[in-house]
Amino acid sequence: MQMSMTYCAYKVYKGFFKKTHKGNVHILIIPISPDKVLLLNLVGFTDEAFYTYLIAEIPMAYVKPYMEAMESNHGDKFVVLATIPVKPSEKSKGEYKIKVLVKNDFVKSDLIVSYEPEYSSPGAKVYSITGKLDIRVAETKLGTVKMQATAASAKFKKILTPTG
Repeated sequence: MQMSMTYCAYKVYKGFFKKTHKGNVHILIIPISPDKVLLLNLVGFTDEAFYTYLIAEIPMAYVKPYMEAMESNHGDKFVVLATIPVKPSEKSKGEYKIKVLVKNDFVKSDLIVSYEPEYSSPGAKVYSITGKLDIRVAETKLGTVKMQATAASAKFKKILTPTG
């Protein structure tokens, strides 16, 4: 079975009558096993790594309905920028090697995804991603990233919550 990592952007606008683009919320959907994926929201970066909040860890079977729901509910605000074939493996508990089978403009090397307990809290798990990435973050103001991440996480969790 072919597994793919997906890089998406959710466009954030301000204003009611005249909408002004304020930046993007960057979402990475990374498989960690044949039956599980991590939904990660980019919140910051250093020279060594990108840091993300965990939105949810979901079964692989939920990815397609999730993507369809995002596209139908948010229209052109939700954009899939790249779908990249990968082969994940667990190096140790909370650390995953993502072998990128086809390099592209955004992902230029294999990736290491690691849980970062020292940056995490009970309400927010933080993961770091190391490797050669070209994520388009220049348009995101770092002061508003946490607010955007919290709002986006709430929207995504609402979509993932089954209704009775």
